[in-house]
Amino acid sequence: MTKEINWKKWYDENTRKYKEEYKIMDYGSSKSMYARYQAASNILQIEKNMLVLDAGCGLGTFGNYLLNRKKTEIHIIGLDISENMIRLARQKTHYHEFVVGSITSICFKNCMFDCVTCLEVLQNFNGSVEAAISELIRILKRGGKFFLTTLDKNYIGFKSGERRRNPINRYYSPEDLVSLCESFGISIKRLGAISTDSTEFELLPLHASHVFFIYGEKVV
Repeated sequence: MTKEINWKKWYDENTRKYKEEYKIMDYGSSKSMYARYQAASNILQIEKNMLVLDAGCGLGTFGNYLLNRKKTEIHIIGLDISENMIRLARQKTHYHEFVVGSITSICFKNCMFDCVTCLEVLQNFNGSVEAAISELIRILKRGGKFFLTTLDKNYIGFKSGERRRNPINRYYSPEDLVSLCESFGISIKRLGAISTDSTEFELLPLHASHVFFIYGEKVV
């Protein structure tokens, strides 16, 4: 059974510890985290002058990865529920802007962003998934890119006993999240798993890792 946690309070109180202790949140190592960033970057193919929302940006490590790797002008806005996370991210990253807020009630106007990412956020979330997905897609332009990663409740390693679920995390059926994204206007282009153990970029068949990704584009 998942333990009910006040995630805003948790992140505010654990900001500096979180910076190093990726294993607390089931991220593996910092090297494997960057391998997953590479996976996201390769799939998204973000282009010059795109406006990107990094929803649940935390310390801004993904946005910094994109900015350093692309070596081109993209505009990234970070959204996070934790004021302390945002405060530290402002000191160490080069985002265009940061906003403190929830993914269930996003302050931006409709159809504003060229790309919306939400990387390993939903597992540390107690709100309405339907409201979150609806909001993330609402602010995306028609034709815009949508990329989400979170934890797979149907991971084969859970069934074999190779890995145990973390009781503080929330797990999802990839198929259910795909249906939800489609109901709000996303055409799914790719669905699969991302290795959390490898330090190299590695995409896997669905359910072969406890982290899965959904990539799609808004069609309505």
